[in-house]
Amino acid sequence: MKVQVQENGSYKSVDVVEALEWMLPEAADSSESILVILDWYSGHLTEEVAAVVRRKGHILVFHGGGCTPFTQGSDTH
Repeated sequence: MKVQVQENGSYKSVDVVEALEWMLPEAADSSESILVILDWYSGHLTEEVAAVVRRKGHILVFHGGGCTPFTQGSDTH
């Protein structure tokens, strides 16, 4: 388990990068690639976040506003 907290405000891109470095395995080839779906939050939209996902051999996609209940059920139900 990994726990991240902020002194104030929401999490930042640096926190997302740290979490992805910790949780995403290295994909040896495309059969091990994971589809990483993030929402349109500014902390997700940085080049640093995209670079970690790409470097580890995975695919990054973003879903737009209003889609969370349909693509991230574990966050809303």
